[in-house]
Amino acid sequence: MPSSLQRLRFLYACICAMGLAVSACSAARVDQMDSEVKALREELDELKRSQAAQRVQFDEFRNRMVLIEDRAETEKLARGHHDDAWVPKLPTVKVERPTSADLAPPEQDEAKEPSGPAGDLPPQLTDAQAPRADPALALYNQAKTLLDHGQLPASRGLFESLLKQYPDHDLADNALYWIGESWYAQALWLKAAQSFLRVAQQYPRANKVPDAMLKLGLTYRQLGDDKAATDVLRQLARTYPSTQAAQLAVERLNDSKRSEP
Repeated sequence: MPSSLQRLRFLYACICAMGLAVSACSAARVDQMDSEVKALREELDELKRSQAAQRVQFDEFRNRMVLIEDRAETEKLARGHHDDAWVPKLPTVKVERPTSADLAPPEQDEAKEPSGPAGDLPPQLTDAQAPRADPALALYNQAKTLLDHGQLPASRGLFESLLKQYPDHDLADNALYWIGESWYAQALWLKAAQSFLRVAQQYPRANKVPDAMLKLGLTYRQLGDDKAATDVLRQLARTYPSTQAAQLAVERLNDSKRSEP
């Protein structure tokens, strides 16, 4: 009959054997899980590469659409005009020297402008992913995205870079117009007026001229020069009668007539 010591040795051997078996199973399970994680990471990397490629293709398609739409609008605007007589002659408005109140909006400081959470902006492409065909167009789209998200100084800086590097690009007039809109949004009327006026002066045949004339008229109103505002809006209505900007100009002129004593 086995002694107590022998029974203890037997039980110890059984426990050790079970431990080894459990360890072997655990190691196999860990290896299996590591393999599954590795496979999932490879799938994720492939998915990321696929999404990046699709994003590049989408941006290239969007870039082509922006240019095609801009050129179509330019052709539509020029239709029916066969000489230079239609080039706008805007009034030269003399305004008083700007005060400190004119140079900064009363309740908004450019340096403290809220930018919103970074997650609100679409993901930016890396240099390797960005479309190479038209760097000016990529710069324009980036600036417009920032503008649409209320990041006015940042967007303005990119638009100004575009104008400096590509002053003859098809979208140069758009860039200058959006610079004016960014100043207008901050109630910096003098800076806005200068930008809108430059659109018509530097790019007289561009499709953004009607919109710039409309905002120029509204800016003159903000500056207190109703005569200059009326002159610009009337000229807009005469020169580009089929545009939405001209229709809005007529509405503003009619509103002004109704408000007169």
